[in-house]
Amino acid sequence: MGADRLSGVGLVVFSLVFAWQSRQLPIGTSDAPGPAYVPLVLAAALFGLGVLVASGRGAPVVAILAEHREAGGRPLAILAAMIFTAVALEPLGYRLTVALFLVFLLAVVERRGAAPSIAVAVALAWSSFWLLDTTLRVTLPRGLLGF
Repeated sequence: MGADRLSGVGLVVFSLVFAWQSRQLPIGTSDAPGPAYVPLVLAAALFGLGVLVASGRGAPVVAILAEHREAGGRPLAILAAMIFTAVALEPLGYRLTVALFLVFLLAVVERRGAAPSIAVAVALAWSSFWLLDTTLRVTLPRGLLGF
């Protein structure tokens, strides 16, 4: 079994585990989706892509991904930043975590200047917090420092 087929089978298994874990939540309907609706839609898409790759018909998808392998550590840096964000959201709070995430993406990954990166990150973190928490009343974590 080639690496592509093994990866496709892995995606299929992962999607099935993902869908199995979503079974505990109500699905709802397309008009009133429940908390399991979007995870199941994503699991179905991942399942389809996994079958496509495992069957050998996903060669164009694999070729596109192989072209982007030249980007080096950028995908890993972005993945590490997302993992940090998921772990740090509760203890640090939404605004501080999102600001750090954006500064890292802009200043380190995209190699933009430090001052503009910090300005954009702080503006986006605080304005998105205001929009979500204050205006739309979505409760966001404040963290230990109140941010």
